[in-house]
Amino acid sequence: MLNGAVNGAVNGAANGAVNDAMTKPAVTLRVLIVEDSEDDATLLLKALRRGGAVTHRRVDTAEAMSAALGEQPWDLIIADFSMPHFSGPAARALAIELAGDLPFILVSGAVSEETAVEAMKAGADDYFSKGNYARLVPAVERELHQADARRKAGLIERQLLERQAHLAAALQLAQVGTWHLDIVANTAIWSDEVCRIVGLQPGLAAPAFEALLERLRPEDRAELAGLLRHPSTKAFARELQLVRSDGATQFVNICGDIIRDADGNSREAAGTIRDVSERKAVETEIERTRVQLTAQNRKLVALTEQAHGFVDDVSHEFRTPLAVIKEFGSIIADGLGGPVTPDQAQYLSIIDNATLDLNQMVEDFLDSSKLRAGLLRVDRRAQRIDDLFARIRPGLQKKAAGRSIVLEECIEPGLPLVFADEEKARRVIMNLATNAVKFSPGGSRISLWARHAPGGGVEVGVSDEGRGLAPHDLLRLFERFRQVPAFDAPSLKGFGLGLNIARQLVWLNLGTMSVTSEAGHGSTFSFTLPADDPRLILECFFAKLAERDDAPRTVAVLSVMAVDSGESAEALRLFLSATTRPTDLVLGQHRDAGNGMLILGPTDSAERWMSRLSRARARALADVDVGEAGPGPIRLRLLGSFLCPAAASEAAACVLDHLAPELVDA
Repeated sequence: MLNGAVNGAVNGAANGAVNDAMTKPAVTLRVLIVEDSEDDATLLLKALRRGGAVTHRRVDTAEAMSAALGEQPWDLIIADFSMPHFSGPAARALAIELAGDLPFILVSGAVSEETAVEAMKAGADDYFSKGNYARLVPAVERELHQADARRKAGLIERQLLERQAHLAAALQLAQVGTWHLDIVANTAIWSDEVCRIVGLQPGLAAPAFEALLERLRPEDRAELAGLLRHPSTKAFARELQLVRSDGATQFVNICGDIIRDADGNSREAAGTIRDVSERKAVETEIERTRVQLTAQNRKLVALTEQAHGFVDDVSHEFRTPLAVIKEFGSIIADGLGGPVTPDQAQYLSIIDNATLDLNQMVEDFLDSSKLRAGLLRVDRRAQRIDDLFARIRPGLQKKAAGRSIVLEECIEPGLPLVFADEEKARRVIMNLATNAVKFSPGGSRISLWARHAPGGGVEVGVSDEGRGLAPHDLLRLFERFRQVPAFDAPSLKGFGLGLNIARQLVWLNLGTMSVTSEAGHGSTFSFTLPADDPRLILECFFAKLAERDDAPRTVAVLSVMAVDSGESAEALRLFLSATTRPTDLVLGQHRDAGNGMLILGPTDSAERWMSRLSRARARALADVDVGEAGPGPIRLRLLGSFLCPAAASEAAACVLDHLAPELVDA
């Protein structure tokens, strides 16, 4: 399959000639992989080799990539979007500089709509998320075919430009397709270039103009004759189709000026004729390619929707049996199914803890998929730290008791309300505390604490008395599928997603995660949450946007108001939280409307963003049964669009100026 796609494309890239590409089929695909993870490169190669033979080289720096491009020709480059010392966009720029139009595919660990936009802006021919290797071979085949098509189109375009250059030189030397018509005498004079274009024999003595008209298609012949006869026509330019004496069909551009007498009768006409068949051929090829790309884009949209549906289905299918296991285990443990012996109670406790662990692994797996698909929604609102701790306390105490670990809490008094998604903040605390229980020795102590964070907000942390972490472990602690070896607990299993997910959830809550540890002296994991203060929230929001590798250039501020004055601000906020992207920020009520809300977020088109929200609202309205109360229409207004980070302070000022005064002055 893959070798069939490579035939022509590979040799075309290596030899620089389409004909060579078609006559010298390749047997091995040469792939340059720009990737810092050996594991990810191995998975990628495994997927590629399902389509045929592959040779490769892996590099992760600009220097190594430059050397590889200089040593041999490559058929394809696949690059990671973000690396510690290099990036996919930088690799694309280097490839264009050193290798020209070589097929280039970007991969990313977390693909969002914003990542997709930046990938295309960087010049990538395609992109996909790591792990989604099912479409890798078809994507490679498609890009090799498209590269071959681009080379052919480029060849045609170059030939057309050369001919246009020759035509310009011919015009300078009077070697142009020029003609002159004496309408009264019905004679014509034209240059040899006209003869060449039309397919007539040069040197004819005073040929009749009908000799040219006869070459045109009947409908074009009638049009040109009508232009010459019509008294209002003084000049014309038309693209017409004619049939040469050898039977070939071609397009010509005929331009002319008509001289008329006082009565408006045409006396003479003169002009030029130019062969535009090649340009028409290129336009036809471009249109055909456009149609193909449109069809491929539709398929991509359909595949994306299928992926989104898959995540939703997996979420339901995983959670349902876990809930059943946990519920019936609790029924047995409570004695509702009959007497339970002490040994059985201990076994049921082990089952319950294992169910909690499995549920955590499932949550991590699903959250990872949703984050990479851009489906994880964020519902940030004012929260009390005491409430966050209270909701996770029973489960953590049960886990700690199972290993005879003492769980302590220390909440500093006077902490402010925080602006966070309660479920995601709770997940992070639960994740960190669960890890602490796993990797702490029995009989030790674990401390859950919360205190004022420097600069405002709250810092939440988990400290343990475990074996601690070596400096080299800290460097890669938050990578996906990365687990630090636990020599004292080698049986502990997991996806290695927990800390990576936790850090991303903290990012979505506009906070920062940190870790301090020393081998043999335990570890402390902590994260920050902004206080429920619009100024601090906006400061954290723009700081988080600036941290992204694909930092956006534009941030828009929108006002969203419910047309139905009876709809509450909370109902509108819930709708916006469910439909906006994780990088969008839903803030408090608008100063001019009790049920209006303000939102801001990165976007390359505020108009498309507003249109997307309007469509989402329309779908919500359509889902309401007749006779039921439901959401009404919304009114959207663009309050401003700002280039960031340069105008971040102006964007923040715009938001604060439109917020309800009691929210700003609280």
